[in-house]
Amino acid sequence: MKHIFLILLMILASVMHAINPQIFNDHDFVPNTLIVSIRAEAIGSTRGEISVSRTRGNQISIGLDTFDQIAVDYNFVDIERIFSVVDNNFRSNSGTHLMNI
Repeated sequence: MKHIFLILLMILASVMHAINPQIFNDHDFVPNTLIVSIRAEAIGSTRGEISVSRTRGNQISIGLDTFDQIAVDYNFVDIERIFSVVDNNFRSNSGTHLMNI
């Protein structure tokens, strides 16, 4: 019974791979980029402006303790916006603004 289950699982995996063979989409891949979401309340701006400074190790710091610690741990050296907000009064339901690191 165990062997039949494993064979059926392998067949199912093969069928799923055949249906969607593209696991990694290199067209949409941007190397060395991490997309993060930050709540408007955390940065104090509904327009997405973030004040950026540098640490001694040249990593970025935005004044949010957890983000700043991750920036130091993983050596984030730049942050930029993915897009500009067309309607400055717009706010997503979660209150987030996309940034590109």
